[in-house]
Amino acid sequence: MPKSAARTRGLGSRVQRAFTLVELLVVVGIITVLMGLVITAGVLVTGGGRENQTLNTLRTLEQTLNSMVTDLGGRTPDPFVEIPGRSGLIYPVADARNMSSNDRAMINSVGLFMLQAEALGRPAESLKGLSSRIVRRYTPHEIGVHENDDAIPDMPTVFDGFGNPIRYVHPVFQGELYGDPARTASGDASQPIRFSEHREFFELAGLRRPADKQWGIGSIRRNAQVTGDGPDGPADSDGGITPSQRPYFYSMGPSGRVGSRRTAGGEIVEDYNKDNVYTSAPRFQQRQ
Repeated sequence: MPKSAARTRGLGSRVQRAFTLVELLVVVGIITVLMGLVITAGVLVTGGGRENQTLNTLRTLEQTLNSMVTDLGGRTPDPFVEIPGRSGLIYPVADARNMSSNDRAMINSVGLFMLQAEALGRPAESLKGLSSRIVRRYTPHEIGVHENDDAIPDMPTVFDGFGNPIRYVHPVFQGELYGDPARTASGDASQPIRFSEHREFFELAGLRRPADKQWGIGSIRRNAQVTGDGPDGPADSDGGITPSQRPYFYSMGPSGRVGSRRTAGGEIVEDYNKDNVYTSAPRFQQRQ
C-alpha cells in the first residue's frame, strides 16, 4: 500500500477520535456547573460556620449578663456607666446613635457593657474564653472624634462572625427613641431624644442620673426605620423591645444592616432585620 494512503487513513482515524466543538462545550458547561455547586456549598458552609460562631458568642455574653445579675442581687445592670479617665461623666449603655458627636456614630453598647462586667470582676471571667480574633479594641467614631468627651473611646469590644460589633439592648433604651419623650407617631424620625429636655421621661423609664455626675452624651436617637421622607443613611438599630424587660444581645448578620427601609407611606421596602442573629428574639413595634 502506498505510504500516502496509509498516512491518510491514519489522519482520518485521529480526526474521528478527537472531540467535536459541541462535545468540548458540553464538557466545559458541566465543569462550570460543578464549580458553581462547589463554590455555593462552600459559601453555605462558611456562612453557617459564621452564624454558629456568632450564636456561641451571644450565649457567652448572655452568660456574663446572668453572672452580673446574680452579683447585683437580681437587679439589671445600670443603663449608664463611667468611662475610665473621664471623671464625673456617665454614658448611656444604649444601642443608639450618638447625636452629640460630630460624626453621629453608633454608641459602642457592648464595649460599655464590658466595662460594667469588668467593674464587677467575677462576671468578666466568662469573657476571657472568647477568641482574641473577635475581642479587640474598637471605637465607632472617626479618627480624632473619639478623643472628645461626647464620644466613645477605643475599648475592648466583641465582634460577631461577620466582622461587625455585637449590639446590646438595655430595657431603658428599648423600642425606638426619637422625636419626643412619649414615642408617639408624631415624633420626627430625624430628631434625637435629649436627656436635658426629657428628664421626666427617663425618670419614668428608670434612668436616674447620679446627682454628682453629668452626661457625657447629651442626646441619642434609636430609629429603626428610614423612610422616603425621613433621615438619610441607614437605620440606627433593630428597634426591638426586650423580652420580659431583660437586656438582650444581637448580631446584624451577614448584611451588617438593621431596621427597615420604608416608603413615605409606611410600606416596608426592605427589612434588614431578617438576617439578624438572636438567641432570644425581641418583639418589634412597628411605627408609621
